[in-house]
Amino acid sequence: MKDKFKRITFLLICVSTMIVICVAVGFFGQNEEDVIINRIVGVVAIISGIGSVIMGISSIFTSSLDNVREYYATGDSAELANARKVLYNYRYIKIKHGKTIYDGDFDQWVQENIDPSQTVLCTTTKAEILAATSEIADFYQMWGLLQYKGFLPVWVFETASGYSVIKMYEAIEEIVTEMRSMNPFYAVHFQNLCIRINSKYRKAILECRKKEMEYIAKVLGVKDLSDNRHFDNLKK
Repeated sequence: MKDKFKRITFLLICVSTMIVICVAVGFFGQNEEDVIINRIVGVVAIISGIGSVIMGISSIFTSSLDNVREYYATGDSAELANARKVLYNYRYIKIKHGKTIYDGDFDQWVQENIDPSQTVLCTTTKAEILAATSEIADFYQMWGLLQYKGFLPVWVFETASGYSVIKMYEAIEEIVTEMRSMNPFYAVHFQNLCIRINSKYRKAILECRKKEMEYIAKVLGVKDLSDNRHFDNLKK
């Protein structure tokens, strides 16, 4: 919506500039030389002011594109890639086994029940999950705020990219809830970003969800996810 508003504003300014010039030209043909010169100066001043506004809006567009490049560049860092891997793994542990880090025996249970040779469900510890949560929550909290303020276009999160963000939030949802008992604003822009993505690209998100459910049924052997509280649990 904000991107559309910027485009409309830019178009209106350009049209207004053309109208001002046309009106000025019409007046020039009906006035004496000294009056014409004064009006030329006035019109030039008006056009200069409008040009400054256009340049300002253009800089906003450029800034948005710079932020898009920055988002992808920082999101591809080794640290964030590893954090996402840990949380995807944790999410699948919750989906298949219903275990969370708030179960007192979580670390021991993982060591005894998860085969480290598996490629989907891997061994991980509570400490690793909390560290990954902190990194992911901080990253999407910042970009969620920038997107809300209009500095990052929402189309960055279209289709699979947006669904990945939602899956990250689902992975850490109970951790966020626990953290908010101490800080009520913890990851709030992260959560709101997920809600905006889900609202904007609902059809694409549902398609991604369907494909993942098929993958989970095939690889994890979980057929019925309708009552799984760790799946599709984004609160509005």
